[in-house]
Amino acid sequence: MALLGTIVSRKLICQNTTPNLYLLNIANSGSGKDSCQQSIKAIMTAIGGSSLVGAASYPSEASILTFLESQPARIDIIDEASSFLKSASKGGAAYQTGIGDLLCELYSCSNEEYLGKILASFGGKRVGRCNRPHLNIICSTTFKGVSEGISQSTLEKGLFARFLTFFGDDFKPAKRIKHFIPVPLSVVENLQYWLKYTNPHDPGNIDINKSAYSVPIDVEADKLLDDYHTNLDELRTNGQSNMIMRPIVARLFQQMMKIILISSVSNTRLGKSPRVTSHDVNFGYQFILYFYQNIEDFISNTLHDDDRSAKV
Repeated sequence: MALLGTIVSRKLICQNTTPNLYLLNIANSGSGKDSCQQSIKAIMTAIGGSSLVGAASYPSEASILTFLESQPARIDIIDEASSFLKSASKGGAAYQTGIGDLLCELYSCSNEEYLGKILASFGGKRVGRCNRPHLNIICSTTFKGVSEGISQSTLEKGLFARFLTFFGDDFKPAKRIKHFIPVPLSVVENLQYWLKYTNPHDPGNIDINKSAYSVPIDVEADKLLDDYHTNLDELRTNGQSNMIMRPIVARLFQQMMKIILISSVSNTRLGKSPRVTSHDVNFGYQFILYFYQNIEDFISNTLHDDDRSAKV
């Protein structure tokens, strides 16, 4: 999802939703949780998309802004996320202040011009201004790392609610890799198609004014979206979720739409433009329900309150 969402970044939109994602993999040490991250790098190299691979760490707010103008669409692959999550959520040194707020802002302005920030460290110059930034993040950490880096106040600030979180299975048998497995040619050809894809209705420059292709939705699929929107909103309005979960619940539909959009791309034949079907909508809905159940269990059993260091 992170790979495909990055490749079609700035190219597609569906009902004002863009495909940029923040993903967090959580598993114990030695479980191979970074294998998907290494695979993304290998696939990007194979298809000629290395320019879409961004930072491996966030030492400061300025480090994120600096490359936005030259890399407005990219995926940042962070091997160990605990220190990044901690500094983004709780602050730290002066140069780390604002990382969390900046990531929240970039996540939400992917379909508009981002004006950047004026930084004293750059002599009062504006840094990071670009059209429709699409920052994608995939990172990993251990259960201990995420419990130390995220707390109740972190959820209230909203950064963690923007992440789709996946949990490793310690009991799944490991497979020994005997030799390097090249990226299949069919995968390369499909991804290269989307790498070169442009809006067929707009000949403009994507860095200036070229609009994203608006992915249409089938009538039945749109009706399903109405029903699923109601179901997810009832989690918020009917008190089915506690206050700690509210920031995550409020983003469930948006997260679902991103998954639906990426699903429609994966189900589109070469040479065609994507279209959202009922299959895509049902997949996105089942996915987001599964995500919500898992993240609710994790938060209720793991995260601590800032002041009491007690489980919530």
